[in-house]
Amino acid sequence: MTELPRRRDVRGEGYPPPPLGFHRPPSDGPAVPRLSQATGWQAVATAPARPPAGPTLRVDWPMCKAHGLCAEVLPEAVRLDEWGYPVVDKGVPLDGETLDAAKRAVQACPTLALRLVQPR
Repeated sequence: MTELPRRRDVRGEGYPPPPLGFHRPPSDGPAVPRLSQATGWQAVATAPARPPAGPTLRVDWPMCKAHGLCAEVLPEAVRLDEWGYPVVDKGVPLDGETLDAAKRAVQACPTLALRLVQPR
């Protein structure tokens, strides 16, 4: 019986190196794919996510039908993508008037796809 060559023997010297982009940088953070306009996909270290201080908006994607009422009621924290689906800005704190507008946006959603979630 003939023994098959090992994989490294089959690849040979001319085999291209593994693609750049996904690698684990020397840091404590996890390597996650990020899209950069200049270089394409790259794995970068990210800081551990901090729990939100107040309530946050969540979108139930299977329920959402891109009506866009949430962006009309709460333009400070919700914008619409090119297909009309909401994109929630995580950097906007929901407190005071913004929290009241977020509650109105949740109530205005015709498909009940927007929720106000309290932190644990």
